[in-house]
Amino acid sequence: MTTRTTHSFWGLPFVLSGALAAFGCQVEDSEQEADDDDVEVAEQAMTSSEGAGDITAMSSYFAEAGGVDEAAEEIESDVESAGCLTVSHEEDATIFEFDECVGRLGFLSMTGTLEVAESTEGEVVTYDLSTDELYLNHWEIEGDWQVTANRSAEEYTWQGSVSVTGPHGWEVQKQASADWSWDGTCKTFSAASEVEGRRGQTRTVEVDEVTRCQGECPSAGSVEVTFPGGATLSWTYNGDDTATVTGPRGGVFDVTLPCAY
Repeated sequence: MTTRTTHSFWGLPFVLSGALAAFGCQVEDSEQEADDDDVEVAEQAMTSSEGAGDITAMSSYFAEAGGVDEAAEEIESDVESAGCLTVSHEEDATIFEFDECVGRLGFLSMTGTLEVAESTEGEVVTYDLSTDELYLNHWEIEGDWQVTANRSAEEYTWQGSVSVTGPHGWEVQKQASADWSWDGTCKTFSAASEVEGRRGQTRTVEVDEVTRCQGECPSAGSVEVTFPGGATLSWTYNGDDTATVTGPRGGVFDVTLPCAY
């Protein structure tokens, strides 16, 4: 049996949206006349994508755990505060109610409801997920998304929309689709997403066949980010803990991946 590390439940699919909105303003709000600026933006982008670029993180519990009951056990083992999660079964859905559940590192607290409906057709299991007043710290998460799992082939898909609203009304909205598969302990991941951040500005992210084995940096594939106004930032993983980056102004340079340190 192949042993893999479960995705942290706290790596929620909206986090990349916030990260992109944060570093994206450097592209649109500055002239970026120095090469160092491009390098800094690229490093921030790759740090964000390594930490939260996998938009399937929250859904992987359901897609890869074997079902909602197994997913509940995984989630309960991933929180510090015992008894904060209540799981109930209705006729056509399973309800996860979080009451100030704190993550393993103690930084994040979740409160609210996640509803999961499970259906099976042949080898494919489908999970429909939706939120109800779900808060991560002071951020409200609203969304509906669907995950499919062909476990015999170890192939999975994700599609849906998520919005995050901060305590001062700052909002990020994201629509995305993704597919991923496993080969032993190596995962290959592709995705397309559109992120609408502050002032209605939209960024897109295209992830193409990024492969990463557990305990290693990504070894193949590429990522392209398009910012408001049309500027693009892209990088290709070289397989040696580096990536070749094409900056917003066309400069090409190599960057050591944050996971290599």
